[in-house]
Amino acid sequence: EIQDLTGPRGTGLLNNEMYVGILVWNRQSSRKSRESGNRIFRKNPEDQVDREAVPELRIVPEDLWQAVKKRQNTIRETLEKKKKELGRSAGHAETMNAVRRPTSFLSGRMVCGVCGGSVGLVLRGRWGCLGRHRGVICDNNRTIKREFVEERVLSGLTGPMVSEQALQEAVAAYRVEFAALRRRRRSQFESDHHALKAVNGKIRNVMNAIESGGDFPILTQRLGELAAEKKVIEERLEDTPADLPDVMPDFEQSYRQRVSGLAEVLADPVIGQESTNALQALIEKVTFMPGAVRGEVSLKLSGDLAGILAMASGKGAAELMT
Repeated sequence: EIQDLTGPRGTGLLNNEMYVGILVWNRQSSRKSRESGNRIFRKNPEDQVDREAVPELRIVPEDLWQAVKKRQNTIRETLEKKKKELGRSAGHAETMNAVRRPTSFLSGRMVCGVCGGSVGLVLRGRWGCLGRHRGVICDNNRTIKREFVEERVLSGLTGPMVSEQALQEAVAAYRVEFAALRRRRRSQFESDHHALKAVNGKIRNVMNAIESGGDFPILTQRLGELAAEKKVIEERLEDTPADLPDVMPDFEQSYRQRVSGLAEVLADPVIGQESTNALQALIEKVTFMPGAVRGEVSLKLSGDLAGILAMASGKGAAELMT
């Protein structure tokens, strides 16, 4: 991922508005230096920049463009926050490294079960004990492909989550949540009906006052306010969705598809980073240990998600043998 997204003028590849069908010119102006004779270019104020829509030149969909802008803003805010945390003495490289996007949802979560040190990508996309590969005394000489580890960990997560017991737990949680949602919707619906009845009564009273010769300007102003209030309530009532069933007819299939599609979500270029961050928050660590036989690696997954796995599999942590 490109971390430093904007150049000095903010016109880099990810900021070229031509991709979304907007032609921009007059970004800068120049003047000749009396001392050196060279031209000095300065960025024009935003209100002096000219833009013209040329939709026939658009090659990037709007949703993708907005997703990139959102990601840029997130990185920019994170950079500013990290700069404040590190202080003025921190260099650009140090700051960028501190906010670098994880290359895997397991980045920073792998721990050597022998020496307790960190496990990372040591060579050709393989996980291994970083201490051993940097000269620290450690007997854990195992390495394993990154893709294989991620596949096994995801399997350890998703397997128990689609078991019959886990599905029952999901259905129970679904029913509790949707029962609460139905109660909130029903309460709002009844409240709006009472409010509509009250507003209609006030409108009738104002109309009677007008017919009786009351202060016309004041009464008509009040009538307009009540009409606007009535419109808001009626629109809210029209938008009220139909009552929700206890459980969606295709809930089981939908649940299994969502769990099994976790790997595809993590690989998505737009929403994958948010999913990776969420998954990392659930994983406390993955302990990386030599297996019983030559070349075998044992992975122990633990963290906040261990409680969910314990419900589904009857274990305190997921044991994955490769």
